[in-house]
This record gives sequence, C-alpha cells and structure tokens, in this order.
Amino acid sequence: LFEVPQHFHKHERLLRVLGVQDRFTPAHYAQGLHALAAAAHGQPLSEASLLTVALQLADCVVEAQQIWGGPMPEVFVPDVNSVMAPAAELHFNDADWLASETVRLVHPALPHNTAEALGVRSLRYRQQVDTDLSATLPCPSAASIRSMLGFEEKDLPAATPSPQAMHSAVLSFLSDLMEVADVYGCMRMGLILDARGNHASQSLLHPGLARFQGPALCAVLPGSAASAEELCALLSGAPGAGSSSGGGNGSSSDCLHLPGRAPMHGAGLCGAFAITEVPQVISGGLTVMWDPSGRVLTQSAAEEAQMKQGAAPRGKLFRHVGSNLMDVFSDQYGSAFDFAEAYDIRQPVDAILIRLPLSPEHPAPPAAGKTARGSAPPPLGF
Repeated sequence: LFEVPQHFHKHERLLRVLGVQDRFTPAHYAQGLHALAAAAHGQPLSEASLLTVALQLADCVVEAQQIWGGPMPEVFVPDVNSVMAPAAELHFNDADWLASETVRLVHPALPHNTAEALGVRSLRYRQQVDTDLSATLPCPSAASIRSMLGFEEKDLPAATPSPQAMHSAVLSFLSDLMEVADVYGCMRMGLILDARGNHASQSLLHPGLARFQGPALCAVLPGSAASAEELCALLSGAPGAGSSSGGGNGSSSDCLHLPGRAPMHGAGLCGAFAITEVPQVISGGLTVMWDPSGRVLTQSAAEEAQMKQGAAPRGKLFRHVGSNLMDVFSDQYGSAFDFAEAYDIRQPVDAILIRLPLSPEHPAPPAAGKTARGSAPPPLGF
C-alpha cells in the first residue's frame, strides 16, 4: 500500500490518467492482510508490530467498506494465537462463560463490531443458530401498537411514560389479561410484582436483555399452553389476527379471533407494550420475546449500524426444552422466573408465563419489607 507524496498532489489530472485512486478500497487493505498471512506461512506473527499492523488493516477494511459500499472482501485476521486465518473460520468471544475449546477464536484485541463486520461469527449466536434452537417471529411495530392502544409516542415505556399513562395502561392490560385467561379456560390467574433488581445478567439469550433483569410485572395463566402463532396474534392485538374468520362464533369483525377459541373484545396482550419494551413469555417448551423498537434484540453490528435508518421490529423464539439453552444461558432462566416456581420449565409447561420487565427508568415501587433473592416476591394488591 503506497501513497503519492504530497508534492505530487498538484498534478491531480495526470495522477487520475495514470489510474491513481482517491483512496484505498476494501480490497486493497484485504490484499495487505493476505500478504501478512502468506509471509507468516501459518505461524504466529513474529513481531508485535506485525500484529498491530494486522489489526489496523482490519479496521481499515471496515472503514473503507462503509465508504465504498458493496460486498465485504474475504479477509485474513489474527486468531487468539496471532496466527492469520480466514475471518469466516473464527469466532469472537461475546460469551465468556461458554466453553470455547471446540472453536477457533479471533484475537481479543480486535473489537467485536469490527470482527463481525469482517465475517467473524459470534460465539453466543452460534449456540442458538448452529443448533437450530431459535427462530424469528412477527412483531408489531411501535407505530401500530400506538394506534391499537390509542397512545401517543410519549406514552410508551421507551419514551418515559407519565405515571398517569402507566396507571391507565396497567388497568387496561389487566382487564385484557383476564379475558385472555378466560378464553384459554384458566380457572385462576396469578399476578406478581417482582420488585427485586438484582437478577444475574451475564449469561442471557441476548446481551441487550441485561438492562431488563430488574423489577417486573409477572403473570401466570395456568392450565393451557399457547403456541408461538397464538402468542404473536395476541401481542398484535389486531381483530382477526389469528384467523380469517370468526370460527362460527357469531362474533363481530371487531373481535380478536384465535382458531378454535372464543372471540376476544379486548386488545389481547398488546397492552403489555405499554408496560414494557420487551415482553417475555414461556409457554409449552418455548421462550418467546418481542422488541417493537428493534433496538434491544439486534443480532449484529450491521443491524446496529442500520438503526440510524430505522430499526425493524423483531420477535424471537427459543426452544429451551430438550436443548442445552437453560444450562448455557442460565441467568435467563434463573431467579427472574422464580415467580413460576410451581412449574418445571425444563419440561413443557401447560401454562402461559408472562414476564414484563419494567422500564429501567421506572423501577418498581418499594415493597413493605426487604425481599431476599430467591424468595417469593410481594404480590400485587389486585
């Protein structure tokens, strides 16, 4: 890689005729990394200065690609032992608690965002995708939720709602929740306010969930599990979301229909979005969560960069029963789901377990006394 000396810059027209470019392309920097790899012959880079050069060239590839656009070229980057390797063969360690003996890790000095942009894969995401334990679900947009609930943007949790808006939203949601419980044939419904704010937040299904490991409004609807499709329909709150017809129940088109179930006149579980940014549900053998803002469950650095142009809503499904997810991501299924202690969530549960983390800016009100970690949280007074 060579740069024309400054005193030649006055001959710009001549330089262009000779094919000199304004700036280096991603391919130029990638060629530099290939040259380092070829010179090392599969051995660790012999000098610390060469490692520094390799890391700088990797940064330059990403910066140049953002300027030039187009596909990212195949590049070599140093692994944890300073041996140059194709980026696609490496993982970056974004999950320190996971065993990594079976995978080859990229050098820790390479930032995760840069590594991911170059094609290095996430160790955390490998646990979910490589074993087919997760899937993407439909998720309503923030705009559609505001329309459904008749809210203004300032009334949603992510935008710091007023106490009055929160109070009204909770009452409306509880009314709709009771209707959902009735439609699913529940003989009772449990409500719990988990006022604790010290749930472990390292081994989570997504790092963006860490700030939602605090206080939460929780609900238990026993006696009937809901499928992922039914939960998505309930969260959308749209009339006819679960079925194209009323199922012979004589219901109006303004009702929410789920196949084989009575119509619902409320908003289903859509009101949950007025309380939390990311509703979390366990039912059957599935863990399901939704992120209408698209800012919490981003899966890659590229998606985070695209948020400036508008993030897309995201729903995620995880098959935790019959897999190792509960062991690998133990904090996700730890004390935060103590409210469901009557159920063994390692087995398919015949219930709908709902956890609505309260906005970090609006912690739960203090309980009458201190609640020890792992003990039953104080109940709501409804």
